[in-house]
Amino acid sequence: MAASTIPEFCRQHGISTPTYYKLRADGLGPREMRLGAAVRISDEAAAEWRRARENPQGPEAEEVRRRAESMAERGRAAGKSGGLAKASG
Repeated sequence: MAASTIPEFCRQHGISTPTYYKLRADGLGPREMRLGAAVRISDEAAAEWRRARENPQGPEAEEVRRRAESMAERGRAAGKSGGLAKASG
């Protein structure tokens, strides 16, 4: 069984270390193995974490829906205001 350190996991998943710790604090981080002071994330835990992020459930799903609606509303508002100005020439 292979396992990654937190910095390795972050590089592999394209997230910053502060984002990892925020996800963990929010209860959305991967399962961790603790070996004394060392923390590792198994390949299995990383795969489970990816599946959970691809298919959010409960409060996480509601937050994803809320953010998507907010982004869509901002896009509609930008469209009504004329969006980007066209260059003349």
